[in-house]
Amino acid sequence: MLTAILVAVALNSLTQLFNIGHWSNDLFLHYSWAWEYHQALTQGELYPRWMALGFEGLGENALLYYAPLFFGLVGVVRFLTGTVWDALVLVETAAFALSFWFTYALLRRLVGFRPALLGGAAMAAAPQLFMFFYHFISVGSGFGFPFEIAAIGAATLDRPGGLNRRLAVAVALVVLSHTLTGFMLVLCLPCFALCWFAGPRARPQEIARNIGGLAASMALGLGLAMVYLYPALASLTLVHSEVWELPNGPAWPRYFILPLVTGPLLGTEWKGVQIGLAIIVLLPLLGASLDWRRWPERDALWRGVLGVLIVGWVAMFLASELSWPIWSLHTPLLKVQYPSRFLAPASVAGGLASLFCIARALQLGRLGRLGRPVWLPAGPLVLSIAFTVALYGQIGLIDGVPAGRPDSQMGPHQGLPEYLPATAGPGWRGYLDRGGLAGECAAQQAVCSAVGAPRAPAWRIEASRPARIV
Repeated sequence: MLTAILVAVALNSLTQLFNIGHWSNDLFLHYSWAWEYHQALTQGELYPRWMALGFEGLGENALLYYAPLFFGLVGVVRFLTGTVWDALVLVETAAFALSFWFTYALLRRLVGFRPALLGGAAMAAAPQLFMFFYHFISVGSGFGFPFEIAAIGAATLDRPGGLNRRLAVAVALVVLSHTLTGFMLVLCLPCFALCWFAGPRARPQEIARNIGGLAASMALGLGLAMVYLYPALASLTLVHSEVWELPNGPAWPRYFILPLVTGPLLGTEWKGVQIGLAIIVLLPLLGASLDWRRWPERDALWRGVLGVLIVGWVAMFLASELSWPIWSLHTPLLKVQYPSRFLAPASVAGGLASLFCIARALQLGRLGRLGRPVWLPAGPLVLSIAFTVALYGQIGLIDGVPAGRPDSQMGPHQGLPEYLPATAGPGWRGYLDRGGLAGECAAQQAVCSAVGAPRAPAWRIEASRPARIV
């Protein structure tokens, strides 16, 4: 555990030790929600959904729809730290530590202590995880990353055929960390079942039992997440949820990875992600696939790694232009918004598959022999770590800015358009421009003063003559 903490602090040291990061409106929103969550906890509200500072103080139901786990943990950890920012950075660092620990625990079932440590460090240094916190500023996705490792790892190494509680809990934690990340995992992970049709002695009864166990485990995971998921899905009509499908035009064709056709025709939005990161995620999958084909024994691990590879290639397919016909249909897939987001499950699958291939080489005592070139799975992992180091240098030396903010700076903000209440009329922005309640009171020659706590506001209105305050 100490090694996991040290690796995590090193990987997140830009913010953990040097207070350097990539400040953006998304990070401010997440920071604000975490601050409001902590304020709610201090007032005895265990699961707040309403974020009062959104839409310039009119409020928004942000955490009714946005997965709450990360913000809840930050709110709790804040009781142990000086500021919400310190708590937020600690929870981010925990994501790196958990990625290390879960990978280490999986590999220890196959190899010795030192190789498992190195494997855990390699997975914690995945570029995708680093970019979640330093480029995409998707803290929920980043915190869900280690639980994706746990979910795919449990499907691979645990005995199939029954209810897999570890898999169920991992799926639930992914969904509670970030809804879309959980949605992508739920789309890709069922394809793992195809591995049970491969290899010798694939009996129909056993295949059916394995598929039933996987389905039941994933269903249990979704059931555990329903404490958040059901209220969110049942109340989508209360907000402008259509914004999640990018109504301002079919933007998704500009977000495919490796855009050989759509790039020249439509352009690309994030070349560093759609090309650079995509190649880094693709190479471990390709190397592990080529190595897996050389395995001499078709045992349970052979099938499990095949399942991981299938999950990874399905995710890459959905991220690529090959899946254009699927994206062109009006389905819930459009709520993912960007096909390139499927690089997240592909990254986990590629990393785990490569590490499992290296573990098999160690089991067979053929590490480094020309007859079984271990560099096929190991080389891309080394390259991905080098990519993370380059990203680290870019943020630390070029693009990084002071990232922390004192709690005293928390105040009203613009909110997110998808959380605008569906009942909000067209005049709400003008109302704010005219000064909101204070401006309306002044126009009526009344004196309005706020009383009570920010999360339970009340107002005192004093006027010398009858006034109509809407």
